[in-house]
Amino acid sequence: MSMSSLEKLDLSNNSLTGTIPVPGYRLYSLRVLDLSNNQLIRPIPDSVLRRFMAGQLDLRFDVV
Repeated sequence: MSMSSLEKLDLSNNSLTGTIPVPGYRLYSLRVLDLSNNQLIRPIPDSVLRRFMAGQLDLRFDVV
């Protein structure tokens, strides 16, 4: 399964806990990442944060 063209990943409201994983694959086409309403405890990974700061990614999250 290829995710090279994945544009939106909505993982909100899934009771996710623990750390935010860094994907082992490139998601260059990802434009929206919704991690809101979970219990994630780690800072956002640098690779994801850089894309958000550059305006390339709409990031929604609630990090505890």
